Amino acid sequence: MKTKAKRIIIASLMVFGALLTHHSMGQSFYSNPLNINPAMGLNEDFKVILDYRNQWQIIDGGYTNYAFTALYPISMGDEEDKLDLGLNVKNNVYGAFKDMQASLALGYELKISETSSLSSSILFGYAQKSLDRAGLIFDDQYVTGNFDPANISSESITDEKITYPDVGFGLMWHSKASRDEANLTAYVGISGYHLNKPRITFTDGNDVLDPRFSFQAGFTAVTGETIDISPNIIYNNQAGTEELLIGSYFDYYINESNKLFLAAWHRKKSNFVFMLGFDALKYFMIGYSYDLNRNQLSTALSGLHTHQITLSYRIKAGDVSIRSF
Repeated sequence: MKTKAKRIIIASLMVFGALLTHHSMGQSFYSNPLNINPAMGLNEDFKVILDYRNQWQIIDGGYTNYAFTALYPISMGDEEDKLDLGLNVKNNVYGAFKDMQASLALGYELKISETSSLSSSILFGYAQKSLDRAGLIFDDQYVTGNFDPANISSESITDEKITYPDVGFGLMWHSKASRDEANLTAYVGISGYHLNKPRITFTDGNDVLDPRFSFQAGFTAVTGETIDISPNIIYNNQAGTEELLIGSYFDYYINESNKLFLAAWHRKKSNFVFMLGFDALKYFMIGYSYDLNRNQLSTALSGLHTHQITLSYRIKAGDVSIRSF
């Protein structure tokens, strides 16, 4: 019974992982902005983000995620309005499953006042999911509790590779000001993914990926010459399944060119996420985050660790020198 129970737990986690990668945000939630809101790629300069995530390695190698994001602004006319181009490529590997997706975001930022702008974006993606059947073990291959590889499973898998398009959108209002210009800045956004409800099954079924809608809001408060506090909230809803994340960033400015940041997030009824990083404002940013599980999975299996590393560069548009974030 213990062996069977463990197989059920592991199978459940693998299914959860398959669903997770469709809207994987990672732990450093804003390290991959196009996965939160396609209109969130707000930059004055060209920006490149590299992201690596390693989750739950004790379960058949766990989940490994790689992501590359590039954000590029194109000024228009008097430079008050601009276009935003975003590219995101991610590769997820979990057990016998692989998931690769490339997405292109096209956004437009409209200046509505001296201190605020409205950004909108559409997202087009193309995904490929593959399955290595040889790496799977099915329940009907067990005979009297023992696994028999010669016992061929009757499970029906019609496709070991599927592809599908993916469509999304983003809308965001945000205030824009430097630390010297304002003590408080804020943003509010809404986004949607999988609007075309793509078919995602490897069998003869018609299972589709339901649309996911997300709401984001936050503000940054300058509390002194060296400290900023940035509370944030993210709410996701997919086919009635809700997810609420609440967290805050704390920035400590060592000087005008360097700062340290800390963050703490809580995913309701699930886990806590802690982040730390160093931002060399004229060169690069590197961050690390760790997931502390506090849910039923962590009581069933110990060692469910998750680590994530993010590295980003910012390059001044039209120049080759690296600039501050």
